[in-house]
Amino acid sequence: MRYLGLEFYKLKRRHVFLTVLALFLAETFFILYSAYRSAARGGTAADLPWENLLMQIALLNGLFCPFTLAVAASRVCDVEHKGDTWKLLSCCSERMSSLYSAKFACCMILTAAAQAIQYFLYAGYGFAAKYPGAFPAEKFLASYAGTMLINVGVLAVQEFFSMAVANQSAALVAGLFGSFLGFAGALFPDSVRRIFIWGYYTELAQARTVEINGKWALAPVAVNWEFLAGVFIAGLLIYGIGKHRFAQKEL
Repeated sequence: MRYLGLEFYKLKRRHVFLTVLALFLAETFFILYSAYRSAARGGTAADLPWENLLMQIALLNGLFCPFTLAVAASRVCDVEHKGDTWKLLSCCSERMSSLYSAKFACCMILTAAAQAIQYFLYAGYGFAAKYPGAFPAEKFLASYAGTMLINVGVLAVQEFFSMAVANQSAALVAGLFGSFLGFAGALFPDSVRRIFIWGYYTELAQARTVEINGKWALAPVAVNWEFLAGVFIAGLLIYGIGKHRFAQKEL
């Protein structure tokens, strides 16, 4: 806890949370505008507005989450790179593994808080727009929880790049690459998309378009928790490998 508290102290006046929140609010605007346009056109999107909203969230999370996590990890890890404090911390007998864990936890807390605000805005918009039917609280919680599980894996990759390379451009490029795979992954076959950890945001759509009598319609689908658990475990493995390598690294 001491290391985690120090991480938040080091971020004082760096506005990292506001940066993360601003990126997610930009995503929220695009999602709500898309949901509004879909409902205005009528059809199944108007009949199942909550399902349509959840599908839009999953698709654009694949675009925004990887890059936002890259920005958060870069900002949190860049503090030591810019100050060149690695050797100083080592000389003070600070445990590098604890520092690695604290930075990971700090990024996850910032991201989870910003996305919690997002989901409250989504729910508020649905009530304000008077979406028919009961509020699908269970589906929204599944979407949020599933996103956090995937974020663990994506952040593990991003922290590895941010801690290993002083030039944060490499980490941001990796984030952009992940955003491309996360967004374009919806167009790939499932067998191809599931190779990449960034492509799993689409699993949280909880609805998909199907053709019925020559017309396209939305059909609700369940979340595949087995795949998400696999992504979470893979993320923990990547995190463990990165933490071990960083702890053994000669500074």
